[in-house]
Amino acid sequence: MADSEADTNYHTRNTCQCVVCDRTIETGEMFLNFPDDLDRRRIWGNLLGFRYQEMLRVKSRMVTIGAICTDHFAEECFRMYNFNKAAIEALGVP
Repeated sequence: MADSEADTNYHTRNTCQCVVCDRTIETGEMFLNFPDDLDRRRIWGNLLGFRYQEMLRVKSRMVTIGAICTDHFAEECFRMYNFNKAAIEALGVP
């Protein structure tokens, strides 16, 4: 797999805003997405301080499709899952 393809799995190609703190996530910086599993998504939303209604819609877009910056995760979470973005999104917690 080419480096550019691998980077798209773990990093953003453009700057974007963290849905939790509105911090700008710079190009090439790692970010995480809400889990695909609805129950885990609700858990993450609660841990990140969102109410149920906020998780459904905010300013006509769903919060749960936005990027989450790494500031909201403990370093041990990254070490536990060997910095594997997919594993953190499936098994980790903010």
